[in-house]
Amino acid sequence: MPYCGADNREMVRRRKEPVKLFIGEWIFALGMKASEVAKAAGYTEGYISQLITESETKNPSFVAIYRIAKAMGIPVDCLTNPPPAKDALAEMLALRLRPSIVNRLTRDERPD
Repeated sequence: MPYCGADNREMVRRRKEPVKLFIGEWIFALGMKASEVAKAAGYTEGYISQLITESETKNPSFVAIYRIAKAMGIPVDCLTNPPPAKDALAEMLALRLRPSIVNRLTRDERPD
């Protein structure tokens, strides 16, 4: 079963229970800031921060999840899994993520 980039049909269905999202973890792993993601996705930094801190209680729309994932340059379903460890570069390449995303995940510098 692939890590992410698989079939999104299950995520498209509206669920009654919130889905655990790993937005903050992906933002950190990609070396981004919540404000960057918010601006690129068309949301406020406060909304993104709320999704990060209340990831198990919030149930954002699929459109919101899609826009956030697109702003980060990752497939939507990646947000339902924690980002892989840096040493998982081969796995990420096998998933056909854009090289710029793989580079962000494997570099040593992280934002403060």
